[in-house]
Amino acid sequence: MAAIVDKSAILATAGQGINELIAWATAGGKPPVTHTYEACRCQLRLPTPLDDVGRLLASPSDAAAAASYVHVDKSTLLQTIESNHLQVELRYGIFKAPVPFMRDRDATYIECFKHFTDGHGRRGVARYLTSHELPTTTPNASYVRVDIRTWGIVVVESSDPLVLHASSVVDVDWKSVSAYIGSHMTTRRAQSVKHLDTVVRASLKKLFERCSMCLTKPSSFERANNFAACVGCAKPLCPRVRVAICLACAGAKARAKVPTRETLLESEASTVESDTKSPTVHRTPRRMSCESGWLTPQYHRPRRPTEAPLDLTYLASFQGNTA
Repeated sequence: MAAIVDKSAILATAGQGINELIAWATAGGKPPVTHTYEACRCQLRLPTPLDDVGRLLASPSDAAAAASYVHVDKSTLLQTIESNHLQVELRYGIFKAPVPFMRDRDATYIECFKHFTDGHGRRGVARYLTSHELPTTTPNASYVRVDIRTWGIVVVESSDPLVLHASSVVDVDWKSVSAYIGSHMTTRRAQSVKHLDTVVRASLKKLFERCSMCLTKPSSFERANNFAACVGCAKPLCPRVRVAICLACAGAKARAKVPTRETLLESEASTVESDTKSPTVHRTPRRMSCESGWLTPQYHRPRRPTEAPLDLTYLASFQGNTA
């Protein structure tokens, strides 16, 4: 794979595409597309800062993001391209069909991720996708090869660290689909940034912002970082509880310390001289018959038990007395 990949061309394509995407998201104007596209801009209030959003966009294998159409439905890493300022990967992805009796779509594409700071000093993250065909690969007949012209997401901070400005643009040729189906597949990926706050909460497992012990929910004036994670299950705990572990984990630890019937049998079967414990075997009737010799281990046929011979010496004395 490394011999057929032109790394310089991939880096040039990724760098130019993501820079044009950032310029459109921060300065405005027309997005970097040449065909029919759909763009979306929105303002989000997230429970976490920009770093968690960047981690989400830079993780193509995130299940919550893939289910919400932020990433490709299913992707496989082909090769990582080393760069000083960019995270560039060559991947193969599959897009699931939205309706029955329709073949899934696939593509070989470049995925690029970048942290940046705009002209106003605001931090931001950007993710850019575009198709890149490999000359030695043949398309899979089970899928329809699509052309990802541009698919990008840009998230920029505002004066409030928890309020972010998100922009997305999608320009994909889905190949051999109706205008309605193609528009539907494009729209739900372009509009996915509107639900980015829900996706981040699901990814961080913070859907329930209540204390797991007292069930109190903080008001909007209280900061979300007042919660402390349980050391056992990472569920949120408020400062009023003043414990490091929730009741569920504490109960599980208490039950683990109570000796069960199996542990008692093993402790009774252990010897004094050695710590090795003999296994406690349940003696079934079949096992007892095998151990007593009623069944041979090779042929499993019944055999007669071996007994001591009968003592017949008393017959001689009986015959002498009768004579």
